[in-house]
Amino acid sequence: MKVSPLSDEPIAPYWQGQEIRIMRSNRDTVALPPGTENFHNFATTFEKMESSDFQLIFEHGDRMSFARNAKILKQGQRNDALYVVTQGTVRIERHHDGILTNITKLGPWSVFGEMSYLEKSSISTDVIADEFTTLIRIDGADIEKFVSQVPGFARRFYQSLAVTLSRRLRATNSYI
Repeated sequence: MKVSPLSDEPIAPYWQGQEIRIMRSNRDTVALPPGTENFHNFATTFEKMESSDFQLIFEHGDRMSFARNAKILKQGQRNDALYVVTQGTVRIERHHDGILTNITKLGPWSVFGEMSYLEKSSISTDVIADEFTTLIRIDGADIEKFVSQVPGFARRFYQSLAVTLSRRLRATNSYI
């Protein structure tokens, strides 16, 4: 099912077709439904992007729902998509030499799958629904279409992903 934060169709129980406006400094606004307090996670991840970019992502994304403990992505699986958690929490786990390592948990408006998407490679961790979770899957083919057809999208999108990966690496380095 295609979704859009600007449509009357709900993408999660709290959407109800209503919207609020979030101002992003002196730039454009992004229309969001009530109950999206954690949208800051997504907006921070993609801080270089414009509201029209967000609209493209949401309109072309597929909504998916997962029960608690359902495996969303499996370590070693190929991936060509990005995922945005819209409701619930996912946990990131890695299996290596028979040892399970819990990496982190990601809540609403967090993004995952970006490393394997960028590298066109296998997923390095399992992603598991920690509770009932809904997310939006943005297919890599759609992203590539936006990159080739929407002026400036490539720069904004890839710069945002680079900043996200840099922040995650810094956070990881703080544990070492």
